[in-house]
Amino acid sequence: MFLLSVRLENPTGYGRIVRDENDQFLKIVEQKDGSPGELEVKEINSGIYCFDARKLFAALERVKPSNSKVNST
Repeated sequence: MFLLSVRLENPTGYGRIVRDENDQFLKIVEQKDGSPGELEVKEINSGIYCFDARKLFAALERVKPSNSKVNST
């Protein structure tokens, strides 16, 4: 998978890119769900991805939404 991200001076409202200690992608955290530390991150999700289609469709069968937007409905 490839993910296109961007760093913004004011990332308010965008999902943040969370990376590990080796600067590797870990997850995307939405504004509503972010911890204070995660909300300090200026790198945001652009919404543009590139996948191997076979792996993507197999993985999509296991995806379950779990963020505050989904859980509040």
